[in-house]
Amino acid sequence: MQKDYYVFRQPRSIEELEDPFHLRYNVYRNSRLAKFEPESHYGININTDDLGSFPFGLFLNNKSSSAIISRSEKHSGRNILM
Repeated sequence: MQKDYYVFRQPRSIEELEDPFHLRYNVYRNSRLAKFEPESHYGININTDDLGSFPFGLFLNNKSSSAIISRSEKHSGRNILM
């Protein structure tokens, strides 16, 4: 039986790529930096700097799926702060 494990990597699909951008948008909009992050109906903001960037995320992998960690969660008895 394979246990869950974490991996820090680049997103492998468009769906995985959306998650870090949604996370960044929510972090900025809920912080003192909100005035620098334009409000977006889609909950995401991509700018020209993102065109040349290489996004990464912390993913929880198990035998059947891989999901980005996008909030404070408790996994395997360990607190993971996102």
